[in-house]
Amino acid sequence: MGKNKHALRYKQSSIAIISGMVIALLGIFYGDFLNQLNRQEQEEIQDFTYQNQYMFSILINESFEMDSLMELLDQPSITVMADAISAYVDAKYNECWARAVLFPGDGLKYHLCEGRYPTEEELKQGKPVVVLGRAQKPYTYQKDGEDYILILGEEYQVVGYCSGIHTTVLNYTYLFFYPCLGSQLRKELLQAGDTWILHLVLSSDTKSVNSLYESVKTQLEAQGFQVGELTELPLDYTGAQYKTQHKLFSYLIYGFSMFITIVIIQYWIYQRTFEFAIRRIYGYTRFRLLLHIGKELCVLLVIAGVIAGVLYGIVGVTYYLVFGILLTQLGMAALRVLGILLGTFIILMIYPMWNIYHQQALDAYRNG
Repeated sequence: MGKNKHALRYKQSSIAIISGMVIALLGIFYGDFLNQLNRQEQEEIQDFTYQNQYMFSILINESFEMDSLMELLDQPSITVMADAISAYVDAKYNECWARAVLFPGDGLKYHLCEGRYPTEEELKQGKPVVVLGRAQKPYTYQKDGEDYILILGEEYQVVGYCSGIHTTVLNYTYLFFYPCLGSQLRKELLQAGDTWILHLVLSSDTKSVNSLYESVKTQLEAQGFQVGELTELPLDYTGAQYKTQHKLFSYLIYGFSMFITIVIIQYWIYQRTFEFAIRRIYGYTRFRLLLHIGKELCVLLVIAGVIAGVLYGIVGVTYYLVFGILLTQLGMAALRVLGILLGTFIILMIYPMWNIYHQQALDAYRNG
């Protein structure tokens, strides 16, 4: 306790140093938090991706018959989806990109956090249903105890919600099912605006999709339709929490706050010039004086670390409650935090070391 009081003897400077370090640590902690989330996102994207996952496009026109294509695409073990469908969400007053399942193959890899996929009966009846990402729930409304959403003015029952297990990679999903498309969205699927391009994704964990593609291409080209090349496609999920600029801002906050803190430390040391001179007279070596300053800065850093750690914990809890994000490998995260604190302490000691070993020696030389 005595050491803490001594470290806080110059209250204004000490509080300013603690404040600067809290802001700096929050910045770097948040940057580390985003890095962890980005790693988890990439891992989950791999979990939701098929071993064989390819995309091709078909240039169609008004004479194109979707039912004929469906007959060609119906093969066991291959999941077929239409991609890049523009769906206007009435409650958002905005267009969103959606996918439609034509054939589920051996099963879909979307992680459902609530609800289910449509039943066989719903698919046979063609009842408009949809699976949404978790973040889309605020745009739904309830009727008869069920969630509904308006897409292009048509009502869809929300049968399930999906999300990543630890991340938000599926939170912005709109997943439709071809037999359950409303008339407006069915038109969007085929027209794709005015381009008349249909994008299809073929996926499987157990079977090559090349033979299906070649069969579809041969028969469609025989009918006069142009078919694009088959290209590998890692599906694009939008986590929207780990943008590069967010991490850059967190590092800039850390750097700027550390710069300001070092300036304050200069003033803190200037305030104590007389104290340090007395200590030198009473036999303190430069190393012992540096050790003394290091101990006091360490106390201030620990105080700042505790404050920043509590605030960092609040951020983590907020992400969990709002987005359902939960960090894994907390032990490694704790080690990284210790490394950050050690690195910060080393940076803070640069000026005191320079001052004691260079500036004071230079001043002594100039003053005789």
